[in-house]
Amino acid sequence: MLTSEELGPFTVIIPLLGVGLCFAVVYYEKNRREDNPLLAVLAVSWFIAVQLIASTDPFSSSLEWSDNMMDDLPGVMLLVAGVCIPFIGSYNLFQRSQHVRDTLVHNVPMHHMIYICSFRIAGASLLYLYYIGNFKNYALFHGGVCDTTIGLTAIPLAQYVKKRGVKNCRHLIFAWNIFGLIVGYALTFLLFMANFLGLFQAEYPLAVMLHNPISTIILFNVPLASIMHILMMANFDTMCDSHIVSNFGEQRINESSLLIPQQQ
Repeated sequence: MLTSEELGPFTVIIPLLGVGLCFAVVYYEKNRREDNPLLAVLAVSWFIAVQLIASTDPFSSSLEWSDNMMDDLPGVMLLVAGVCIPFIGSYNLFQRSQHVRDTLVHNVPMHHMIYICSFRIAGASLLYLYYIGNFKNYALFHGGVCDTTIGLTAIPLAQYVKKRGVKNCRHLIFAWNIFGLIVGYALTFLLFMANFLGLFQAEYPLAVMLHNPISTIILFNVPLASIMHILMMANFDTMCDSHIVSNFGEQRINESSLLIPQQQ
């Protein structure tokens, strides 16, 4: 288990960022007079579930990989499954719920989605572990740099997009999202799996990523930010053409214009 000495201020910062994000989502829907706060309820429920699960450190009992890979495999697979659940649930919800499609694609300005990604600053904890702790694996450095970069640039980029307009920032928005999703998350995951298999810096095990509160970042922050990145890229043109209204549900979008296919 990671100690407060190893994590320093991030022992408190990571859960506080999660709580702050949940309050922001709830306030956002309440402020827009949302009659069906489904997304806020789901976000808060998932955050609470992640906190309860991660607090017991069920994925690994050690900060180092076992000599027998099969001993660590269940924890790794359980963590991966925990990341996949929100993706699968979100996709099904997007397909089946007109309200969710209207909310995410039609009624929420893109610069607000960019704002949300500022909570990725929690990933700076990986840099802290790399420089202050004894975890010198490059994957921690890489993931920490990418998360910190996205977290620090989210608010300035959101303000710029709000001022210039979404259409005028197409290339910048796509570059930012690709960096956050592919360079940040996908490459870090590949390095993590390579380390688990003993193919990348095996002398510096990444079992630390299976321990609380780092595991809460993986289970909560990663799926939420990834979903935001995917939504912004997959439905860019539709979101450009959307007219934001004060109350959700006042306008419907043309579903044929969505780049995410709809279920018949």
